[in-house]
This record gives sequence, C-alpha cells and structure tokens, in this order.
Amino acid sequence: MKHRHLLFWLLPVLLSALLLSCGAPEPQPPADTGADAGTQPPDSSAEPEPEDTTDYAALADAPFLDLAPAPESDFTWTATADGVTVTGYTGQETRLRIPDAIGGLPVTGLADGALKGRDELTVLWIPDSVTTFGSGILADCSGIYALHTPLPTGADQAYLGYLYGALSHQTNNVAALRTLEFLQIGGSPESLPAYALYDCNDLVCVRLPESVATLEEFSLYRCESLKYLDTAGLRTVERYALGHCAALEVLEFGSSLSSLGLGALENCTSLRRLTLPFVGGSATENRYLGYVFGAAAPGFSGGVFPSSLREVTLLPGCDSLGDYAFYECRSLRSVSLCDTLASIGVRAFSGCTGLREIALPDSLQTLRESAFSGCSSLGKVTFGSGLTSVGVQAFLGCTALTELTLPASLTSLPNSCFSGCSSLREVDLGGVRSVGANAFYGCTALTALSASGPVDFASGNSPAADLLEKD
Repeated sequence: MKHRHLLFWLLPVLLSALLLSCGAPEPQPPADTGADAGTQPPDSSAEPEPEDTTDYAALADAPFLDLAPAPESDFTWTATADGVTVTGYTGQETRLRIPDAIGGLPVTGLADGALKGRDELTVLWIPDSVTTFGSGILADCSGIYALHTPLPTGADQAYLGYLYGALSHQTNNVAALRTLEFLQIGGSPESLPAYALYDCNDLVCVRLPESVATLEEFSLYRCESLKYLDTAGLRTVERYALGHCAALEVLEFGSSLSSLGLGALENCTSLRRLTLPFVGGSATENRYLGYVFGAAAPGFSGGVFPSSLREVTLLPGCDSLGDYAFYECRSLRSVSLCDTLASIGVRAFSGCTGLREIALPDSLQTLRESAFSGCSSLGKVTFGSGLTSVGVQAFLGCTALTELTLPASLTSLPNSCFSGCSSLREVDLGGVRSVGANAFYGCTALTALSASGPVDFASGNSPAADLLEKD
C-alpha cells in the first residue's frame, strides 16, 4: 500500500509518541491457533503490541480542511432545468472541490470520463447534490488519496470502483483506486450498499454520513488496511459486512445496534477492543460472540476469534448473557458487564483461558452451570450483592483463583462449584449455609475459610469442612 500521504499526516503523531515512550515495545500477541479442537490455546501471558493511538478520525477530515470551491470558469458543463452536469475540468488545482452550483443551478451530475486522466489530482470533493454518475469519471486518476463523494446508486453502479472504470464490484480494486486512503461518503443514504467498498484494500479511513443505519452484506469486505470506521450510529450490520478488515483494532457499536450478521467481523485479525449492546447476532438470536466472527454454531467458536481480542464492553440494556456467549474466546483478558445484567448462561465464559478478572454486577442473580469453567488465568472474581443462584461446576478448574468473598445473598453452593481451583487459599462463604458434593474438591492450597453461620458440607469437601470446624 502507498502510504506517502498517510505518513505525512501521521509523522507529528508518531514523533510525539516516540518522545513520550521510554520503555521497550511489548511483545506481539500470540498467533491465532485455528479451529482444530486439538490445537493449543494462545499464550495468555503474552502482551500485545502497543495499541495504535493515532486519531484517525481527525486524519480523515484533515485533507478537506479549508478546501474552497474552484471557480465555475474552470469547468465545462451542460445544463437542464433541473441542474448542471459537469463534463470536464480545465483548471490546474491539485486539491479540487467541485462547487455545489454552477450558473445558478445545482451540480447534479458528472458526465462519462469527466475527470479522466487527471492524475495530478490528490484531493477531490464531489458535492452531495450529485446523483448521476457517468462511467469512469475518475479513470486513470492515480494520484487521489482523499475523496469526498456520494456513491452511485444506479443499477449495477453502487460500488466505488465504478467511478474509476471498474466493470463490477469484483474488479473494484482497479489500479487508480489503490492510492485512495481517505474516503468520506457524501449525501444522505440510509445504507452502505452490498459490495460498495468490496476489496478496496488500501482504504485507511472511511467516514459515513449520519444517515447510514445499515452496512449491507460484504459492503466493506476485504478492506484490509481499514483503521477507522465510525460505527456508533449503526442499527444493522449484515453478514460479512466487515469481514477481513484485518487492520481494524477498535470497534465501538452504539446502543442503537439491533442486528449483527453471521461473520460480520470474520477475520478481523487485529481487533483488540469491542463495544456492543448485546452478544451475538441480536439480543434474542444467535447469542454467542463466535457467531459474528463466523462460527455457525457455538461449538465452533474456539478457532474463529482473533488472537488480538483483549477487551469487550457491554452497554447498558444487556440484561442477560446467553449460553456459550464467550465460549472459548481464549485471548480475552477483560469484560465490562453492564449494571443491568441479570443472568449469565451455561458455559458463557467456559474456556476463556486468558480472562484474568471479572466483576459481577449487583444486578446479577443467576450464574448458570460451568459459566467460568476452564478459565485458567482467572485470578479475581468480584461477586455482586444480588447473586442468588450458582450452577454446578461454575468455576471448575479456575486454577489461578486465590481468594473468594461470596455475597450474603447466596445461600448454597452446588456440586463441584470450585472443584480443581488448586491455588485457592482463602474463602469467605458469606451467606452460604450448604455446600454441595465436591464443591471444593482439589482445592489443595486452601488454608483459611470463614462463614457468618453454620454450614452443612456434603462429601468431598476436605479440607474446606475441616478448616471451618477448626475455627
């Protein structure tokens, strides 16, 4: 990818970061281990590379700052009662803004090849009033790195490459388009059409108008250099819409999001932080995170998550986590749960071997079977005050867990609840009065256990029962 223009804008940012940094770079994240059941999980102790903190939103706007409309006399055009169609440009500007109106009429069209071959152009602004696009208006314009334009909407034209002479979305990535790094889509479309930016793999920043509520299927598929996309106002992201956007590190969906399609984030291999109002396809369907990374069923989730994924934030209104919600998301380090969460489903975090700590909100009442089983790096769990039910084997094999303080609201522990927590040293049972069979089986490091009242232990709970009797 040609980054000469991007580097021009990035250089001050990179120099500032270098001056502020005094430590050695952190090691790279572990490689993706693939989907095979027998593969080893990634090394959850390895640190990812430092996050790219560049303000790409500002970079996306910078090329268009102070860009004044070119004189009307620099254009050739034809006019009708409805508006003007630009047929050519005779000026010499390298940063060109086509005026909104010429001869007192709005600019509504660009004729075939209107700017063809103008390879001196580096920045181009096509007004939002343009609704009719001729073929190849930017053909051989191989110098444009920043473009503001509405997208063509005619039959078989609704893809960016059409402006550059591509005959279909499958040939979207024509040579002249490969210099384009910053794209602002103009007008007021309600959606980004299917395949609109398909294979535009040199785009770095895409700014959508506020009117866009939907990313249609494959709309940004294989935008492999994409670093910035404002997703906060989206309501629907259809299947594979952002698939293979391999440079995206952060995605923050807003509370308006209602649907994510299968594979919407497939092979987003650099994704580090993700903000969502629900987990899965929607609040009611396909309620497991692997779905949006391409897993057609929960059991296939283990191999689809990017090894870079570290943080997930759930927005207020996410009232429950479904069964297998984060199943085998091995690289995940932390999850921020919203304060309206009432239940966590079966195996919701099972196999999240990189998860280090979790704070359960006071709103949480139910924690289902095997919810955190196999979370071998989980060293700290903060229980909320509203928890009343915990499923069997909820924390089975959480070998890094060292201390527990259970809430007064919880009156019983089921069978094998903390079985195999071999590093567990101290436990405050809180309101627990009955402990199921093998709840603390294999907790060989346990040295201190307390309770606010008498506790009935079933079999298989030595040394926990013995410690309480000594007290």
